[in-house]
Amino acid sequence: MRKAVLAASGLLALLAASCGTQTRSVDEGTVEELRTLFEQTQCEFRMDDLAYAVSVQFPYLVEDSLPPDVIPAGVPDSLTACPVSLLSYAIHFEADGITVTCPSGHGSVTVDY
Repeated sequence: MRKAVLAASGLLALLAASCGTQTRSVDEGTVEELRTLFEQTQCEFRMDDLAYAVSVQFPYLVEDSLPPDVIPAGVPDSLTACPVSLLSYAIHFEADGITVTCPSGHGSVTVDY
């Protein structure tokens, strides 16, 4: 019985050792592309959250009610800056919605009222 258990254990160890031993290398360009995509996506999600938070809390805002780049009080500080560069978002209030723009070039998001 003991020999059977040792044999089974040895066979299992041999199978485990033979699986997953292949390694692959990823070139630095691919890693940088993935990093850029991740950072842009992360920033876009935060801009979406900011635009939504402002539109829900301040639906009465109309064009020129606040100067550009002024984020109204009551919006969580965690939403007011790009997570990559930590630069504050630009926010513009228009008659039909809110546009949030990233100063780091990650794009902009518009939420209609």
